[in-house]
Amino acid sequence: MTTTEVAESGGAEAVAVAVSPEPGGLLLYRAAGELTVNYPDRTIEVVAHPYNEEAIVQWSDGRVVSEVCEPGAYTGIERRAARIHVNRDHNRERACGRTLTLYPDRDEGLVAHLRMSPTSLGDETLALAADGVLHASVGFKPMPGGEKWSRDRRQVRLTKCWLSHIALVPEPAYEGASVLAVRGSGQMSELAAQVVAAMAATAEPVATPRLDEVLAWLNAKG
Repeated sequence: MTTTEVAESGGAEAVAVAVSPEPGGLLLYRAAGELTVNYPDRTIEVVAHPYNEEAIVQWSDGRVVSEVCEPGAYTGIERRAARIHVNRDHNRERACGRTLTLYPDRDEGLVAHLRMSPTSLGDETLALAADGVLHASVGFKPMPGGEKWSRDRRQVRLTKCWLSHIALVPEPAYEGASVLAVRGSGQMSELAAQVVAAMAATAEPVATPRLDEVLAWLNAKG
């Protein structure tokens, strides 16, 4: 820990806390799942990053690997809760709220208590989340030394992660999309939309002029 910042603590006087610097590398985006909405308080509680759950993800070099986040990977992140903003679709320009509290020691995973801002986007986000249209997703990076790879480099366990932000994203368009994640620097919403469209679309027939000629000849002979 090398940086010191001032963090809010409810109505109490602000206190200085030490935080970890942002590690290098590209942000990873991972879709999570469960959330609970409280309309009067404008809050949403989410399992931002589940523990001990396998996700099949695509690495930057094209390899598909099995990824698991271990309990303890976000130890200490609760001190940075005030700095973790909430947006829609991993788009920083579509900020819709902020993180009130982070619970890194819950059995199910990193749990976050979020508050939506009293804006049109915040209102929309509350309504869509309550209807089950939106799900939690995290933007994070493994800290140096925070990855344990299998010998064949097909499995990785995350042991120490740096949290960038929490996003609320639409429900996947096809079954199994929640396990799809790509390591990249672009906006995940655009990339995910392209992947979903490509996988959901019905393939167009491929022209086979020679085969058609042969089949026509065989039919004529028959």
